Amino acid sequence: MRIERLTLGSYQTNCYLLFKEEVAWVIDPADSPEAILKRLTNLEGVILTHFHFDHLLALPDLIAAYPEAKIYIHPLDTPFLGPEGGAQLGQFARSLDPSLRSKSESFWKSIPQATHLVEEGDVIEGIELEVIHTPGHSLGSICLYKEGHLFAGDTLFARSVGRTDFPHSAPRQLINSIETKLLPLPNETIVYPGHGPETTIGAEKKGNPFF
Repeated sequence: MRIERLTLGSYQTNCYLLFKEEVAWVIDPADSPEAILKRLTNLEGVILTHFHFDHLLALPDLIAAYPEAKIYIHPLDTPFLGPEGGAQLGQFARSLDPSLRSKSESFWKSIPQATHLVEEGDVIEGIELEVIHTPGHSLGSICLYKEGHLFAGDTLFARSVGRTDFPHSAPRQLINSIETKLLPLPNETIVYPGHGPETTIGAEKKGNPFF
């Protein structure tokens, strides 16, 4: 598996492109669809670690280019996808970031619904990523694990953790998710967070001030 990271948009969100032989997967298509699409010759699936707008702004364009691509998300975050859910997501986004008022209502309604719902312990076929449900940043936040690699979304960062001041966030739940599900992973596991630089599980056990 080859991994590429793109840091996209005003929130400097990390989008990960995973390549296995000739097959490509995208984790969190944050923004700038043209930057993602120019690196792809195919797209098997898009995996959303959670529903927040800064992790999926490029999703409509990616699916327009590859309409057969699968979309994965945890069921608890599905209310913010699809035409009605996208409209709600647009309201949430505009309330946090006035610059997003330039995006039309039709854009938010164009955010597609997921084709595949994934829960704790599921393994995504084709890329063999294990789903770890880590609620706290959002109800349906997930991390994705493959031996030696953890795609952590906005759950765990280098020396920090995800925000919990949003609706559907819960500080104690977030810390519990990390302590019970992520920190037990091998120390050498590379953590690919939703924002900021890579780290390792071992480094966070030693130096993260939240634990």
